[in-house]
Amino acid sequence: MANQNGNGSDHGGLEKSFDLSKVHTHFTEALLDTQEVHLKHYCDAWHELNKFMDTLGTLFHFVTHDVKQKLDILEAYLKSDPQHYETVHKIIRYEVDNNLTKTKKPSGSRTFLRLHRALNYILELFDKLATASNDAKCSTLSQDAYSYTLGKFHPWIVRKAATLAMYSLPVRGSLLQRIDSSEGSEERVVQILKDITKSGKLIYDSVDSLYTKEKLHDLP
Repeated sequence: MANQNGNGSDHGGLEKSFDLSKVHTHFTEALLDTQEVHLKHYCDAWHELNKFMDTLGTLFHFVTHDVKQKLDILEAYLKSDPQHYETVHKIIRYEVDNNLTKTKKPSGSRTFLRLHRALNYILELFDKLATASNDAKCSTLSQDAYSYTLGKFHPWIVRKAATLAMYSLPVRGSLLQRIDSSEGSEERVVQILKDITKSGKLIYDSVDSLYTKEKLHDLP
């Protein structure tokens, strides 16, 4: 897998400091027996995903910057009020009961919703990457996944910028090499992508049903 110390170089000379297998581990730990989603483990998974996206090129940096901002907000809530922000379900319950979902300051519910939508895109993309041929264009796979998920919530100018950024992505075989360039790595990477898709979907479905129940999908 990618160098954990950041001392190696990936395809194109970019430093590799991510390990996508950790994403699956964090997602698995995030879904509690109660079906609640543990916020810290969820954020840890996103931190690792963000490291991966940061290697996709300069045009993706606006995405990773936005994700980091939202993670900072959620982690600040967790640090200041762990009792009410330990799990996503506790966040929703607390903010709904106290009329805090639509405050001037970005609420935990609103901030998490943005990551929730982005996760749907990531899971759709990883599912496509796991099954595509090595000569498949990742730009096309990404654009299809984006239009089906996250793009539905973005204004035209953001959709245009995102679509243009995706043209910089390599073909599927090259991208898998970025994830792990060791011999016989493709099978391992495909399994990791499948694992993340599976564990992430359980997280997504649990949270999605909660937002549906509380009628929070349209938080501004």
